[in-house]
Amino acid sequence: MCEIDKGVVEASKSFFPSVSTAFGNPKVNLIIGDGVGFAENAEAGSYDVMIIDSSDPVGPAEKLFSKEFYANAQRILKPGGVLCSQGECLWIHADLIDDMIREHGAPFASAEYASIQVPTYPSGQIGAFLAKKAGGPGEASCRSPQREVPEDMELRYYSADMHKSAFVLPEFIRRRLYASDPAAKRIKCDVK
Repeated sequence: MCEIDKGVVEASKSFFPSVSTAFGNPKVNLIIGDGVGFAENAEAGSYDVMIIDSSDPVGPAEKLFSKEFYANAQRILKPGGVLCSQGECLWIHADLIDDMIREHGAPFASAEYASIQVPTYPSGQIGAFLAKKAGGPGEASCRSPQREVPEDMELRYYSADMHKSAFVLPEFIRRRLYASDPAAKRIKCDVK
């Protein structure tokens, strides 16, 4: 885990102890530093998953939305590795989402947008940009869950059906992101 601000980690441990349980796991390597620099210098093919929970693509976080950052992310993922990044709101940021799918997704086997309903975000919606590196087991798309939720895990929002439905987008954004893309063979979606 790479976090630019140690205070965020400490606040998370103090105020959200029930969701900040991974910090004590021996598999966690917490690095306090800049994620862009981390991605530039990390060893190729060393990560299964990258989750980028960044702030908006202006100011200090702007480089986390750059073509170069995603090229480095693809480089440091293992074959079949998955990236999930903050994808902004489809009602407000269609240009940015379009750039993410086409430009940032170019080095990946698939690049997709999933819509998540969160009442506290603008327009009640936030998106996730998901990209998968070629190779590895399973399909190239992130549209289907790769494993079942354990029976003893009580979730309030997520389910396999919610996962699949997140990729069903309003027609205006689906057309914009996928229908006219000459690389649609790379983007796994049902474009008619």
